[in-house]
Amino acid sequence: GVKADQRGDLVHISGHDQAVGLACEVLRQLYEVALTGHQLHGSDIDQACRLVRSDPDVRLVELVKDTIVIGVGKTRVHPRSPRQRAYLNAIRERDLVFGVGPAGTGKTFLAMAMALAALFRNDVRRIILCRPAVEAGEKLGFLPGDLTEKVNPYLRPLYDALNELAGADRAARL
Repeated sequence: GVKADQRGDLVHISGHDQAVGLACEVLRQLYEVALTGHQLHGSDIDQACRLVRSDPDVRLVELVKDTIVIGVGKTRVHPRSPRQRAYLNAIRERDLVFGVGPAGTGKTFLAMAMALAALFRNDVRRIILCRPAVEAGEKLGFLPGDLTEKVNPYLRPLYDALNELAGADRAARL
C-alpha cells in the first residue's frame, strides 16, 4: 500500500500515513540487519513486511543474531519468526521438545539444524531420526517392500533437511 522511490542513498516513501510508518519501520529494521553483515534477499524483505505488520514489536536483528552455526562449511541457519525463535530456545533449554504445527513452518528443518550443530560440536554422539508414521488409509504391513522401504517415505523430510544442511556426501556417511 505504499510507493517507494530511491535516489542514491535516499528512499522516499509515499502513501497512507499508517502504511508509510510501517514501511519506514521495516526499512529501518532491515538496515539494522544489514549492518550485522547478513546478506538480504527478496524473501527477507517479504518476510520482514509480514512480521512487522503482524507484530510491530518484533526485532528482526534479534532473529538474525540467534544463528545456528553448523560445522559443515560453516552453514548458518536463523529463525525467521518469533515462534521459530521460541522453538529453538525450547530445544536449547529442554531435553525433549515436541514440535506441533502446520506443515511448512520449519519444525523439521530447525530441529535438524540444532541436532547437527550439537553433533558437530561433540555435544552429542549420535542423532536418532524419528517421526510419527501417520498412515494414509493403509496399514504399513500391507505396503510392498521391506521395513526400510515402508518407513522411508515418513523419514524423507528428515533426510532432505540433513542433505541440505550437511551436504549429500556427509549425510550419506552420517
